[in-house]
This record gives sequence, C-alpha cells and structure tokens, in this order.
Amino acid sequence: MNSKKGQAAMEFLMAYGWAIMIFIIAVAALAYFGVIGKNKNTVNSCALSPGIYCKDFVIGNNGIQLLIQNSLGVDMNKVVVSIKDSSYTCSDSTAVDIPNSNTATITVSCPNLNPGTKFKGNILVTYSKATASLSSTSLGSLGGQIGSQTLGGVGVGNIDVNVKDNLGTPVKDANVYLDGISTGLFTDVSGKLLLLNVPIGSHTIDVRKTGYNYPATQTVTVNSGQTSLATFTLTPTTGKATVSITVFGDDSDGNDRISGATIYIDNLVIGTSDANGQLTINNVPSGIRTIKITMTSFDAITQTINVPSSGTLLRSYVLSKPGTGYLDITIFNGNSFPTRLAGVSIYIDGNSFNNQFLGTTNALGFLRIYNILSANGYTLIAKKSGFSDGSTTLDITAGQRTTVSISLYP
Repeated sequence: MNSKKGQAAMEFLMAYGWAIMIFIIAVAALAYFGVIGKNKNTVNSCALSPGIYCKDFVIGNNGIQLLIQNSLGVDMNKVVVSIKDSSYTCSDSTAVDIPNSNTATITVSCPNLNPGTKFKGNILVTYSKATASLSSTSLGSLGGQIGSQTLGGVGVGNIDVNVKDNLGTPVKDANVYLDGISTGLFTDVSGKLLLLNVPIGSHTIDVRKTGYNYPATQTVTVNSGQTSLATFTLTPTTGKATVSITVFGDDSDGNDRISGATIYIDNLVIGTSDANGQLTINNVPSGIRTIKITMTSFDAITQTINVPSSGTLLRSYVLSKPGTGYLDITIFNGNSFPTRLAGVSIYIDGNSFNNQFLGTTNALGFLRIYNILSANGYTLIAKKSGFSDGSTTLDITAGQRTTVSISLYP
C-alpha cells in the first residue's frame, strides 16, 4: 500500500514538478522587485497620522520634498519634519507654520542618496497647535524609488512680496529688486509677487514704482524650502519735476550725441533721445528713480537719480561700446594754475596705439575721447607750441570714465 502511495507521489512530481518550480521562481522575483511581500505598502507611499496629510512627495538625489496639508482644524506652528532611514542620514527641516486648511512644501536634506535604489523611512512631524503650549507629534512612513534629479528646494527658498499703499490698497506693477538688482518682475493686481528659488541666507528686497516715495527696503532671511514674507507700504509722492537727459557716445560722425537711445525710468520705457541726444521728461514724481539707457552696439547703463519736488534736473550720460571706456582730459598752464590751455594736441601710446593723435583741447582746455579699448599701461602725451611736453600713464576700464589732468610749463 505504501509503495503504491510513494509511486503515485513520484509520478505527480515528475508530471508537475517543473510547473511548481516555475511558480516558486516567479514568486521570488516578484518579492525581490517589491511587487508583493512586506514592502508592497511602502513603495511609492507617504502616510501620516489622521488630520495631517502627505499630499505628494518626491525623492531626489539630495533630499526629499513633501507637500503637507494641515486638516487638524487649528493652525500648526513651528512644524519640523524628520525622516529616518537605516541607510541614509537626513537633516531636520527648517521650522515653518502651516495655517489650518493650508499646505506647505517642506524640504528634508538627505545628501548622497543613491538614484535607482529604494528609500524606506519613518516620518516624525513635530509641531505646536495654536491653541496649546505643548508640542505635538505625528508619525508616518515614506517609501519610494530615489530619483536622479537634484531638488531645487534644497539650498533655496521663496520670498512672497506684498505691496500696498498707505490706504491699504494693493499696488500693481511695482518693480521688485533683489539685493539691489531689478528682477524684471512686477507685482500683480493684488500687489503680490512670489520670487522663486532664492538662495538661502539674508537678502535685501526693495520695491519701486513711479509716483511713490522710495526707498522701501526690507532685509529678509530665506530658509531652505520655505517661503518668507516681505510686506511693504508705499506712500504717494507729493512733488514732481522735469528731468532733462542728454546721451553722449561715439563721435565718429562728428557729433558725439547719440540719437535713438531708449530711456527708461523705473524700468518703464519713457522715450528715445532726439537728434541732439536729448529727451525731456515732464512731471516725474520726486524721490529716488532708476534711469536706464540702451542703444544697439553700446553697453547699457543704469544709474539712480534723486528727483526734486519741483524745477528741472539736468543729467548727462555716456554710452560705451563693449569692452571700451572713455577718457576726459583737462590741460592746465602750470605757471598760472588753474588757467586752462586751449589748442593742446593730445597723443596716446601703448597697446594698439603708437603715438596716435587724438585731438586738441577746446577753449576750456578739455577733450573727451570715446571707446578706448579697456587695458592697462597707456601713455598720454600733451603738446603745445611754447610749452614743454607733458605726459602721464593711465588705465582704461570698460564702461567707466577715466579723468586725466596734465600741467604744461612754458
């Protein structure tokens, strides 16, 4: 009887053994790749205690970003997220407040994550409720595959700029400056602008708009993955003045004034210079304004002016071609200083020049030379009949004015 049972068992294994072996191999492969088994619920999952929800998350090669929603019914203050994984070390996130029914993007820095491998960690959220003095915690888990992307939120944050006037009305089209440089961005109809991916650390934010007093400046600290708030109140200006601008530049055509240059005030196009290189702007609100001048084939220049509450402000600007600067020369009579000498011949030597004649001084003993290649070690020579030659050495810096004075003696 037993031999018959053994024979039947052997026949069964011989007939179906190959199928059993394939099934075992398939199950093992599915378990290895996380399709089944104890890790099934941790692959591409992020869960927290009820009332706090992980709406979305991404795992990059340098950290983890989570979109956390507060549905507790009260505000969450000083929210800090910690993530622990046996294979990696992660830093705690920077504290952030999450009002009730709001979300916040929170960044946890985890250096040197290995792309393509799995990440499985435990989440600890520490916070305090607006209605309680003691800290609370929320536990959860996170799992997923580590991506190859570098998260932009690590090492950067955002600045939420909010601008209103003295009556509380939102100010639209205010130009926002970051660390003294225009972002080229303006507030919307609600007076707001969100600056994204600002490097962490301390930054200066100021806002400007024609018709409002300036400066309006704040220092803002940006934390990794967080949004800082910068709120401004602008006061309308009470005075206006006329600003007259003259643009100088290349004199190759015998006229050193540039026509057709585009002129901006506070990043808004006002007009272009005429045949005399001039543009007169009426009713410019008083206060600090930013002047910008652009022209094809010339470097743009940007400067600030202080517009008075009345009258006329005269300003002149010199445009230089790329890689060049300009030279202002004044010649004096050394025996009767500060008497200036007209008709003095000016030569330049060094670099691409070989005692090249530049021109002669005018009745005021003055000569301006445009578009000299930026370089060090030029020599300037001044000659006039009845006087000993005079000379000096100088450097030319691109986009800058170099002033030189030489005294000649009989």
